[in-house]
Amino acid sequence: MRRSTLILVIVLAAVVIGGAVYLWVNRDWLSLPGTTNTTTTTNTVTNIATATNTPAETITAPVNAQGNTPVSGKINVAGTDITVSSLQRYDTYQGATAEKGMVYLQVYIEPVAPAVVTAVSRALLADTRVLDTKTSYPAQTVKVSSTLSKNDRGFLIFQVPVAAKNLKLEYGSGPSAQHLDLP
Repeated sequence: MRRSTLILVIVLAAVVIGGAVYLWVNRDWLSLPGTTNTTTTTNTVTNIATATNTPAETITAPVNAQGNTPVSGKINVAGTDITVSSLQRYDTYQGATAEKGMVYLQVYIEPVAPAVVTAVSRALLADTRVLDTKTSYPAQTVKVSSTLSKNDRGFLIFQVPVAAKNLKLEYGSGPSAQHLDLP
């Protein structure tokens, strides 16, 4: 076999092998006749932060979100001071009616920096409850709003008895638990 023929065969073999590797790597989106490709993708956001080289856009909500009863106080969640601004009681919330003898208690919180929204959301949902003199009521829903949204507020939803008195918002547990009296 001549030298030029040998080089040609080696180059052709490399192209064929390279093409096969390319097809194998891209088989998820490549559709050959008579086949169907199905791809399932699961995306999980683990950290939300504003890029330093991109200006943040501020959004203004059409209505100032707040409750009808003012509350004044702060709790420290995941290293961030959370200001509780107001609360409101509802018989129904987003189409769901509270259980008999119960109402939904929506506690509004002020927006936080975009970089801490995820950490604060997870911590509030896992370790926040409303206490009366006898019982603890865990948070059912948590929304933490970013400072990039004007007029928007975050909130926590609890289901508490209609006649509940001396309510306290509690974050944490044990001796380090933080309490805030609710009207």
